[in-house]
Amino acid sequence: MLTFVTSPKARKRFGAASIDGLVLHATDIDERVGTGDTVVSGPALALSGAVLGRSPHAAELSGDGASMLAARS
Repeated sequence: MLTFVTSPKARKRFGAASIDGLVLHATDIDERVGTGDTVVSGPALALSGAVLGRSPHAAELSGDGASMLAARS
């Protein structure tokens, strides 16, 4: 799921935010995407929603990169 919403295709078609420098770590499934030292953690649905600009999901995220991801959405 996270692999698709962070893909160039999703960024082009759906306006998904860039995750450059961020690692998204889904806490409810075994999935991590991205590169860098700054981690954003939370449920996969909340991470996907935040990448796609759905601000209500930002409250479910934690980690040093949570505010960075919210600012990019």
